[in-house]
Formats: sequence, structure tokens, C-alpha cells
Amino acid sequence: MKRLLIFAIMAMFVMGTVYAQEVQQPQVQTPAPEVKQETKQEQKKDDKPEWKLEFTIFTGYLWNPSTIQNSATNYNTFYLSRAYIDFRVDFKNGLKLRVTPDVTPTTSGWTMRLRHAFIDWELIKDLLVFSGGITRAEWVSYVDDFVGIRYITTSPADYFGLRTSVDIGASLSITPIKGIGIFAGIFDGNGFSRGPDSVQSNIGYSNVTKDLGTRVTLAPIFLLTGDKKFEKIVVALHTYNTIIPTSDMKDARGLELYGLGLGIDFDPVKLFADYSAISFIRLHSSPTYGNYFGVFGKANFGFIGIKELALVGAFYTYEPNVDNSNDERIYYLGGIEYAFNKNLSSSLNAKIEQRKEGFRDFFNNKVDYQTVVYIDTLIKL
Repeated sequence: MKRLLIFAIMAMFVMGTVYAQEVQQPQVQTPAPEVKQETKQEQKKDDKPEWKLEFTIFTGYLWNPSTIQNSATNYNTFYLSRAYIDFRVDFKNGLKLRVTPDVTPTTSGWTMRLRHAFIDWELIKDLLVFSGGITRAEWVSYVDDFVGIRYITTSPADYFGLRTSVDIGASLSITPIKGIGIFAGIFDGNGFSRGPDSVQSNIGYSNVTKDLGTRVTLAPIFLLTGDKKFEKIVVALHTYNTIIPTSDMKDARGLELYGLGLGIDFDPVKLFADYSAISFIRLHSSPTYGNYFGVFGKANFGFIGIKELALVGAFYTYEPNVDNSNDERIYYLGGIEYAFNKNLSSSLNAKIEQRKEGFRDFFNNKVDYQTVVYIDTLIKL
């Protein structure tokens, strides 16, 4: 019993000593993770202007098996349809600059022109943007960019020569809420390749006018559901009106155009359908009328795991409302596109143009259509 009592006292002593040491031992606290503060140098770097330089080439090969195109004698040839240098600066204060010289073929050789030279100025963030210079027009550039196959074909208004993608002028773009866009601009009306109006260069005052272009876009399914995957299914309305001064100008003329478009960018499909009614107006003369319809786009094979491969197609028709007119035109396109990477794409396609006696065969006889096989290629550097 005595031994048991001594053992219990010793055990209590040892336990008390260990407890005292634990209480006296200072607790080690885990340091809080350091929050990296952005240095002034990093802040200044983010505020520096961002420069971008890009080279783009539209080139390829064509085979014209049935007719002579534009009186050319070479029906089996490589071609260069466009080459341009795209220079952009983002000043990081709401101001952006774009300058794009463009090389393109003409009937007499090659010419260099200034395709873009404009500023975008974000006056109110995410709401209001001003553009000025040789800038994007209201419709063609929007439709072409939506589909993204300009190196293969252009949108109907541009293809029929009714509107250009770029013109000298100024515009405002308003985005009141996501899913709604409003565009309004005033333009010179001559396009980017013919320069500004001039009484001296336009004999008879034929082009001394200005044009108003507007566009309203709505993404109805996105507005109703808030689902972002429907943000690029849009309904678009557009107008284009020439302002002709009420004076004794000899040959003032212009265009009034009212149209409706439907754009669908919903994987795997990208397409745009466009219908417009046109009035060709001329001072001291009755207007003439017409209309056009077109749909073009592409669908990729992502659903079977080949997203780089796509079908491309187009169908355009132009009808002047004039009896016995030879100006009715139809255009078909069908082919396949392969995107090797983001900087190289190519398309094998056939394009058929139909117009009454609009072409000549190899024996110089007038014919109503021509078929051309293309390998259109887009190269970016």
C-alpha cells in the first residue's frame, strides 16, 4: 500500500510538470498570407498605350471554266484580291486609333488606298462611343464582321454595289443596356476609295451630297431570358438616306434604303439574312425602285469533333422594279472552309453569277451566267 501511494504521488508530480511546461510554452501563430500590393511601376505599365500591328492577305487561286470575267484573258490563275496593314493603338483612356492602308488590284494594275483612318472615343463607359474619320459605315461592316468570311464573299449590299463598308464621316454608337445597340452616322457617300466630294471633280454636281445611316440591333431571346449564349441572335433594322440640297444642281442623285436583318451566331452556325427595299433618287427626276435579299454564312462540324471544318454558302438576289430590265442578278456560293489555325484559313468553293447577257464566253458571245471555282485563302501575320 505504501508503495502504491508513493507511485501515485510521483505520477501526479510528472503530469503536473508536463502541464506547466505546456502552459508556459509560447504559442506559435501561423502568419497571415501576404497580400501583394500592385506597385506604381505595374500601374504605370497598365496605363501605357497598347500597340498592335497586323498584316492580312486575301489571296488564292481561281479557275473560270465557262466565261471570260471582266474581259480578262487569264482564266486559270493565282490572284491577290487584297493586302493590308492594320495598325491600332489603345490609349487606355477611352481613345482608340486605327489606320489601315490597303493594296488592291484594278483594271490597270495595283493601287494603294487608305481604307481606315479613324478614332473611337468612348465618351461614356459601356454606353456611348464616338467614331470619326474614314470609319465604319452603318451596315456592311457590321454584317460582314458578324459572319466573318469576308475573304470568301461580302454581304449583299456590298456585293451589289449599293453600300460600302467604310466611308468618310462621323458616328455615335449607343448601348443603353446589353442586348440593345443604336448607331447613327453621317457620311460623305462616296465610300473610302473615291475620296471626298468636290465640285471640281464631280462634274455636274452629281455627288455633292451627304448621307445618313442608322442601325438598331436587338437580341430578343437574351433580353427575355438573360442567357448570354443568346446574346448574338439579333434582329437588326437599318436605314440609309442621301441628303440632296434643294437647289438648281444639275445631276444630284442618291439612295434611300430601308432594311431588316436577322443574325444568328449560335454554335455551330453563323449566318446573316438581309432584306432591303431601295429607292434610287435623282433631282428633277422620278425615283426608280428595287429590292434585294441575301443570306450567307457557315456551319462548322464541331458536333462531330472537327470544328476546323465548315460548310460555307450564300444566296443573293437583286430585282429592280423596272419592266424589261436586264439588271436582275442572282448569286450562288457553295463550298467548304478549313481553318488551320486562327491566322490561316482556306476555302474551296464555286461561285455562280447570273445576269441577262452580263458575261461573254470564250467566243465573245453574250451569255447569262458564269461559274468560277476558287480556293480563297486568308493569311494573317
